[in-house]
Amino acid sequence: MRTRELARVGLTLYSETFPSGMEAHVLPLPGYQKAHATLSAHYGSLDSHFVTPEGREVEVPAGIAHFLEHKLFESKDGSVMDRFSELGAFSNAYTNFTSTTYLFSATWEIEACLTLLMDFVQSARFTPESVAKEQGIIGQELRMYEDNPAWRVFHNLLEGLYARHPVRIDIGGTQESIREITPELLDICYRTFYHPSNLVFFAAGNLDPERTLHIVGEHIKGGAPRGPIQRLSPDEPREALEGRKEARMPVGVPLFEVGWKDGGVGGDLRKEIATSLMLETFIGRSTPLYQDLYAKGLLTDRFAPGYFSGPDFGVVLMGSDTQDVKGLETALLKAVDTARRSGLDEEIFRRCQRREIGETLALFDDPESVAHAFTDMVHKGQDLFEMLDLLGTISMDEVRERLSLLGEENRTVSVVLPREG
Repeated sequence: MRTRELARVGLTLYSETFPSGMEAHVLPLPGYQKAHATLSAHYGSLDSHFVTPEGREVEVPAGIAHFLEHKLFESKDGSVMDRFSELGAFSNAYTNFTSTTYLFSATWEIEACLTLLMDFVQSARFTPESVAKEQGIIGQELRMYEDNPAWRVFHNLLEGLYARHPVRIDIGGTQESIREITPELLDICYRTFYHPSNLVFFAAGNLDPERTLHIVGEHIKGGAPRGPIQRLSPDEPREALEGRKEARMPVGVPLFEVGWKDGGVGGDLRKEIATSLMLETFIGRSTPLYQDLYAKGLLTDRFAPGYFSGPDFGVVLMGSDTQDVKGLETALLKAVDTARRSGLDEEIFRRCQRREIGETLALFDDPESVAHAFTDMVHKGQDLFEMLDLLGTISMDEVRERLSLLGEENRTVSVVLPREG
């Protein structure tokens, strides 16, 4: 067992790498009764083209990672969620572009919950009947998202930015792709991506680290560690596929998003932090630009700038509901051009930097927040605890350099307008 002192927050992280290659981490949080645990596979919606451990190149239907997440909650003993509920615990799971994470929160029966989490994620059964049933359930889920204006404006943005990269496809797949999923394909994906060497365990809260790591180690299934999985991605041009995407839906107020396509930071945490600080310095809630646009009624308090990335993609986005799409678009893009020519305000940058440090420290006040931040970052090759040290060292020059992302050729505007008539 390894230990790592986190002096900034007065905590100790306990870690173990097991003979199977699986990593496990426990962060005790004094004063908490609750524990939150995650078991996460480095396997997300982007992983549709890969080479199996046997050396076979495989391309599977979009949405299969999310489909597999659903299937693992079924067992020969019934619903896994019901079994967690019987233990007084909350359980759930989520799939994103790069990972699939299974989780529980509990105050009592924590050891039993740990055992259940380890066992159900490492067990799978796929029958034609259960797959056909799940195809219907997920088909309904996809239709619900298709009718959601917020989902539509975001998904259209990604479709406009990317020509071939799988980030342009919904995490859940499409109605057509999920019909192509078979028990055989699920089994291939499960055997490839759910080996212990591709899993990470993390728990925070009211936990004994030695006992927790012992339980995890006792319930790891699988043999010797395996090397990295070979994941295949198409070549993607730097330019956006389309400059504008519009849709009409039954909405009272239009939705607007503008996004810029980035090649990604490739796990470079420093560059990712600089990008987030650039956005906050440019149009965070405390900036004159945000206050001016808000006072003019061009955006609402639901406006949110952000940056998300994976190993070979990244997206800067800004969006809001607005009564004046043209006015907001014109004002935002004019402000972007001005910032690229004139730079950003250093005083605002320093204020944003201090706030980011405070918000990162606040993650350690909640078991769930720190667990999900750690888990999501580790699959990108990043370190949440290193982030605390890096935040204060980012320079204004690094932040200004990230303004170069906000060009015209790699930009897409996505709008959802009210239906005519």
